[in-house]
Amino acid sequence: YPSPSPAPSPTAGGNIPYPVRTPPVDPPPTSAPPLPGPSTKAEALAGTVPFVRRTCDADFDPAVHYKIVTWNVNGMNARIRSGDFQALVERERPDVLCLQETKLQEAAASSVGMVPGYVMYDTCSTARLGYSGVRTYVREGLTVEGVQYGLSGGEHNDEGRAVT
Repeated sequence: YPSPSPAPSPTAGGNIPYPVRTPPVDPPPTSAPPLPGPSTKAEALAGTVPFVRRTCDADFDPAVHYKIVTWNVNGMNARIRSGDFQALVERERPDVLCLQETKLQEAAASSVGMVPGYVMYDTCSTARLGYSGVRTYVREGLTVEGVQYGLSGGEHNDEGRAVT
């Protein structure tokens, strides 16, 4: 490759073939004006409306509708000890209850959280103890046409992420 020719020097009588530009200097940062809206957590919460369930059991026709509840329990044993799990099942009486992050160990999973009147399908992480895991309860009397454990393709199936 030939070496580039040096740029003409303004002192040698030649013109500079391109304009010399200095990069713009950004102005010093200033504080941005405050965003509209509440400035404290109390102000933000003051404008919220708590969730109010607007349906009741009379709204559901069991011949037509299914009640499906899903819940990230973040540890099944803790939800059972606190009574939250039993309270949810008794209050909602779902047709299908899907739980995520059960964090149960495979050896003890079948004896934890049995619910009369429901068939239970679950999978636990075999990659790490006390990690992930999902469980599905289906009310007895409903037809389950097939159950598949794990994700199609097999990736991460040792983490107990899916029951379909």
